[in-house]
Amino acid sequence: MREKLFTLSRKERDALERRYKQTRDHRVAARLQCILLLHDGYNRKQVAQILRVSEKTVKRWVKSFVQLGLEQFATLHYDQSGVDCALSVEQQAQVESHLQARGCCSSKEVMDYIQQTFGLSYSESGVRKLLRRWDYCYKKPAVIPAQADREQQAGFLALYQEKKVS
Repeated sequence: MREKLFTLSRKERDALERRYKQTRDHRVAARLQCILLLHDGYNRKQVAQILRVSEKTVKRWVKSFVQLGLEQFATLHYDQSGVDCALSVEQQAQVESHLQARGCCSSKEVMDYIQQTFGLSYSESGVRKLLRRWDYCYKKPAVIPAQADREQQAGFLALYQEKKVS
């Protein structure tokens, strides 16, 4: 019989379960589900079939979980190759305060604001990624009906009735 590579206390398992339910990224969710399934008694081959990944991937995820712990394991690390955000921390704060105060309907508006204010050129997809990193999301604007003028409505009704009769 094989020895388990990791053991989870009840508290750790609950934290893992909570993190799994709250995550929005399906890639992180698959990693967390892998650990949960292994803890529940499934073997590596079964977990690989359930998650539709290779056994090698499951092995790599377990190794990462054991080495890094839950917090680092549940975040995706990308090699940025030294590329940071073109905006400084102060500029990012200024853009965020502008968004809070004014609000924007499109990423193009934010892109234009950054271009005019700081002289930095961002692509539309770059602005969307930046906004997503700040937890902004797109909400389709809804139509708000205008305030009706009762006198104009009464005048229109009278005119309509008059034309309808004649």
